[in-house]
Amino acid sequence: MPRKRTEGLTDREAEIMAVLWQMGQASVEDIRQRLEGRPAASTVRSLLAIMAERGLVADDNTVYAKKYRPKLDQSQAQDSALRRVIDRLFSGSTEELLVRLIDEGAVDSAQLERLQKRLRERRDQGE
Repeated sequence: MPRKRTEGLTDREAEIMAVLWQMGQASVEDIRQRLEGRPAASTVRSLLAIMAERGLVADDNTVYAKKYRPKLDQSQAQDSALRRVIDRLFSGSTEELLVRLIDEGAVDSAQLERLQKRLRERRDQGE
């Protein structure tokens, strides 16, 4: 039976991508050392193979000690993940997400000031 295609990144894939975005490129061992719980190298290798099939990473085509690099841009991954959260948990309402962040205290007063400034700038630009 074919594997169900996961929409977006799994938690472990997101961890691997974070390592690759930070390092630019990395070997299986480099990645493994930075993952929570330090999974077996074979596990990391299997995940990287799946991620390569999905077009998320690429390797350098060497036989031994391959280096992997991200093909997915970090901002694209963030946009996609954020859109899924907004759609699934906030019924598509960005406003509800923002209200929740403010109500939960996840946004401090300095951050709120910066956000207000950006909103004023966007409004002034006619967006």
